[in-house]
Amino acid sequence: MRKLRILSLVSIFLFSAQNIYGQKIHPLGSTVLTGSEAKAVFDQCSRSSVDKIEGYWNPTDAEIKKLEVDLLKFFQSPTIQRNKEVRPFQNYIFQYAGFIKSGQRRVYVNACSPHPGIDWKNVAVVTCDTGPSQFGIQYDIKKREFIYPRFNGRKNPKPRK
Repeated sequence: MRKLRILSLVSIFLFSAQNIYGQKIHPLGSTVLTGSEAKAVFDQCSRSSVDKIEGYWNPTDAEIKKLEVDLLKFFQSPTIQRNKEVRPFQNYIFQYAGFIKSGQRRVYVNACSPHPGIDWKNVAVVTCDTGPSQFGIQYDIKKREFIYPRFNGRKNPKPRK
């Protein structure tokens, strides 16, 4: 009986460690965009993203695992907690694109909802007027911190007089 209890505890620990350190940190998933789709993710229609990009690069699996651990922590930060329209972490898909700005390697994170009919693992998701429930943010690889969150705008349903 004692061996069974110890085995159960070890299994729970290993499952938790797997979730924290990268195999499946969130249920909806994430992907690294490359090539023309990595460039396309910066062309958002109702939020600013990144200007003066000097180049692109592909983040490694190890870099993405660190980013995702930090992203889970970011969702618990006051920046996100203050915004009542941001959904829980597990309700998003995440698209990543490596870029260079001011000589620094960064990763752009596109946090959005899954869209039926869009191959989001290979195609940049660009959404308009969804409000702050969808956003983009830059991740500094070296400092392991998120900077410049930009939330989607919302189309005004009534014209101004």
